[in-house]
Amino acid sequence: MDGFDAGDHASKWSSTTGSWKVSTATRFGVGRCLYGFDADKLVKNIEPSNKIFMGFAFDANNTVTGSSRGLVSVFGDAGVTEHISLSIYEAPGKVTLKRGSTGGGTILADGMIRATGWQYIEISASVSDTVGEVVVKADGVTVINYTGDTKNGGTNTTIDRVVVSNSYSNTYWYFDDFYLCNDTGTTNNTFLGDVRVHTLLPTADTAVADLTPTGSSSHYANVSDIPDSTATYNASGIVGHKDLYTMSDLPSGVTTIHATQANNLARKTDAGAIGLKNIVKSGGITASGVTKQLSASTTGTSDIFAVDPATSTAWTVAGVNGVEVGAEVA
Repeated sequence: MDGFDAGDHASKWSSTTGSWKVSTATRFGVGRCLYGFDADKLVKNIEPSNKIFMGFAFDANNTVTGSSRGLVSVFGDAGVTEHISLSIYEAPGKVTLKRGSTGGGTILADGMIRATGWQYIEISASVSDTVGEVVVKADGVTVINYTGDTKNGGTNTTIDRVVVSNSYSNTYWYFDDFYLCNDTGTTNNTFLGDVRVHTLLPTADTAVADLTPTGSSSHYANVSDIPDSTATYNASGIVGHKDLYTMSDLPSGVTTIHATQANNLARKTDAGAIGLKNIVKSGGITASGVTKQLSASTTGTSDIFAVDPATSTAWTVAGVNGVEVGAEVA
C-alpha cells in the first residue's frame, strides 16, 4: 500500500521511471498525492499470484484525446510478458482493456469513467487462455467485466509485476491511496473498495531505544521528518538492537482497518552482511517482518501486518492508536 504522504515512493516500489512529484492537491484536501507526466512509471514486483486486486484514487486532470494512453499493465514470466493493459483511449473518460501492450495489444473491452476529477479505480485480473478475468470499477461501479483470453503468450499464468503509469504527454495524472493484494489468505483477498492510506509518524520514544541517535537525542525525531533527511538517523551494528516509537493517531472518522504497514529506510555503513526487520508492538506483543539484507545505498523496507499481534484479529482504531513501530538489527 502507498498513501504517498511521506514522499518516499521510490523506496516502496520496485522501480520508478520519469519525474514523479508529490503534491498537496489531494482528493480530500489533506496529506499528499503523487503526480506524473509523460511515460512516468511505478513498477511493483510481487510474489507470483493467480489473481490480483488493486485500487487507487485517480484524477486524469484533463480530457484525454488521441491515441491510447497507458494507465495500468499486468505482467508475468518475471516481468517479461505484458498480459493485460488498461488505457485511457481516444476519447475523454473511455477506458480500454487490451490483451498485450497499450500500444499494440488486442482490444478486449471498453468502459467509461469520468474524464476529470478524483475517482477510485479498482482492477482485478487473472491470466488464462480461456477463462481469464478482468474487472474494472470506478467508484464501486463496474465499467468493464471481461472473461476470456487474457494470456499474451509467455509461459506462466501467474502475475508477478504491476505497472502504474501516465503515458499522456499533455497533462499530469494524479494518484493516491494505492493498495494491491491477491486472492490468497483469509483477509484482504478481494476488492477492498474505496480506501484511504493514512501515514502515521513517530511522536515519542519508548523504553526500547537501543540504537544510537544522530541529529537529535530524541530517537523518534531522527526518523519522523518528511521528506526524509539523511542528516538524522538512529544506528547500531549489534544484532538484536531495537528501537520502538510511539506513533501519531489515526484521524477521526476511521472505522474499518484492513491492515497496517511498517516502513523504514536503512543502509549499512561498512562491508559485511547486516539486515533489518520492521517490528510492531501491540498490547505487549511484538511482531516482526521479514529480515531484509541491507546494502550501502538507502533502501526502503515495508511489511504488512494484517492483524493486531495482541489479538490475532483485525486491527481496531484503539489498537492502531496504541501501537509502537520501529526496527530491529538482524
